[in-house]
Amino acid sequence: MKRVYCTALALFMTLLLHAQLVQTVLLNANPPASVADWYNKREIFTYIVNNGGGAPPRAVIKAEIKNAGGEQVAVTNLSIAPVYSFTSPSTIMDAQQVLGLEYIVFRGTYAASLKRTGMLPAESYQLCLQLVTPVDFRPISEVVCRNFFLASYQPPYPMIPAEDAVLDATKAQQAIIFRWSPVSPKPTQPVTYELVVAEVLPHQTPMQAFRSNQPLLIKEVTGTTQYIWTPQLILNNGDDDADGRPDESTNRSVKNTKQFVWGVRARDNQGRLIAQGDDATGDGFKEVRVFKTKHPSEK
Repeated sequence: MKRVYCTALALFMTLLLHAQLVQTVLLNANPPASVADWYNKREIFTYIVNNGGGAPPRAVIKAEIKNAGGEQVAVTNLSIAPVYSFTSPSTIMDAQQVLGLEYIVFRGTYAASLKRTGMLPAESYQLCLQLVTPVDFRPISEVVCRNFFLASYQPPYPMIPAEDAVLDATKAQQAIIFRWSPVSPKPTQPVTYELVVAEVLPHQTPMQAFRSNQPLLIKEVTGTTQYIWTPQLILNNGDDDADGRPDESTNRSVKNTKQFVWGVRARDNQGRLIAQGDDATGDGFKEVRVFKTKHPSEK
């Protein structure tokens, strides 16, 4: 009889706390792919607990993330999650308090993605939150769920100089204009583009040169998709006469032609590569382009 009474009392208290605690979850439908970027940003994530009265309960926030197929992506490790006391009629919390990475356990490929890139894969997810009692983790609130979608970003593509473009060596020695496509869709955070140019030496493929040669240029550009480079290189091998025309007596026009390879990649405001894995080199460069410089008189 005593056991039945205790069970009934526990059930009654649970129902009472259900009535006392009401959760409100405000979650941006298209948040950043890194959960850490949700921290301290109320416009992305805000969690509110309203206490309807009675003794302020102590509770643990249980979070669970699932993908569109219902597979569990992450869940709170309740045994190490913090215990909160909701002492005021309304308690407002941010993502770091609710979704701290130190006590949220990610599963399988999602954990691997976070470890490798700091971000979750692009797809649809559902976040569900519920308050539970410490120690025995009995539910003391309803489950509240919100759906969100992480966009798949297209990395920048090299555009100008185009593949196999031939530039006037005399003009190129003064300036070469590089243009590329922006990251799409446009991220909410600033994007920094990293432009890399390397020379392709004889008997090298462009990709070999890009991966192994010391770059002639590494330039970070923020807020624009263009850069004008002044190479300060001798692109004519010193064979020009004083009037800028090639010295025919040297007959070295073939050697004047130089080949270069260039690429561009993008990073977010935390320095993380955007769209890593969807690239040609494995380090954020979607594609590389090859161009040449030679004097107009060369055939």
